[in-house]
Amino acid sequence: MSHEDRGTAGGAQPPVVSSTHVGDAVVVSLTGVVDMLTAPRLLPAVDDCVTDGRCTLLAVDLRQVTFLASAGLVALMDVREFAEGRGLPFRVVTGDNRRVLRPFEITGIGRAVTVCGSMSEALSAPGRSGS
Repeated sequence: MSHEDRGTAGGAQPPVVSSTHVGDAVVVSLTGVVDMLTAPRLLPAVDDCVTDGRCTLLAVDLRQVTFLASAGLVALMDVREFAEGRGLPFRVVTGDNRRVLRPFEITGIGRAVTVCGSMSEALSAPGRSGS
C-alpha cells in the first residue's frame, strides 16, 4: 500500500508526504518544506495507513526535509499522540539532517520522541510488538 500527496505548485515539486507499509510497520516520509501549508497533510496520511489494524509500529522519516517549521513540530507531536492512543510505538528517523535535529534540540522534542538515525534502527527499535 502506498499513498502520495503532491505539492500544489503545479505538481512540479516532489511528494511532500508519502506513506507505505514495511512489513507490519507504517512509514510516512516527508520531503522538502514542512510548514503551516504542508504539515496538516501528515496526520491524514498516517491515519489512512494505520486504520487497517495491521500496523505494529509507526515511523516518520524526516531525512529529506529541507525546512521544519513550528507547524511541523506540532504535527509530529499530534502524530505521537495518535500513535500512543493506539498503542503503537512511534519513531522519528532523522539521519544526520541538521535541519531537523536542530529544531528538535531547541524545542526539546528530541526528548519527547524516539529519534533514530536510520530506518533500519527505527524498524528494529525496542518496544515494537512482535520483536
